[in-house]
Amino acid sequence: MPVELQQHLPIELGPSRPVRRAGRPPLTETREEIIRRLLDPELTLHETAAILNLSKATLRRYTDQGKLPCRRTAGGQRRFKLSEVLALVEHQRREAR
Repeated sequence: MPVELQQHLPIELGPSRPVRRAGRPPLTETREEIIRRLLDPELTLHETAAILNLSKATLRRYTDQGKLPCRRTAGGQRRFKLSEVLALVEHQRREAR
C-alpha cells in the first residue's frame, strides 16, 4: 500500500486581510513636492551657520531681527531654506560692493 507523503492539513487561517509588503512605505508626496524638496532643502542652524561663516548666536540674532526667515520645528528648532540662505549671501555681496 503506497503512503502519500504530502497531505493537506485542515488549517483555519482566520479572516483575510490585505497583505502589507515589506520595504518602503508608499509615497505621500507628489513628484513636484519631491523635486522642490531635493532642490531647495531645509538646513539646520549648524549647517546654515557654516555656509554663512557665522556663529550660531549671530545666526539666531539674524532670525530674531528678520534678516533671515526660518521655520520652527515642533521642538522649536530653526530650519532654513537653502534658497533663502543663498539670497542672503547674494544680498551681502551686493552691499559690500
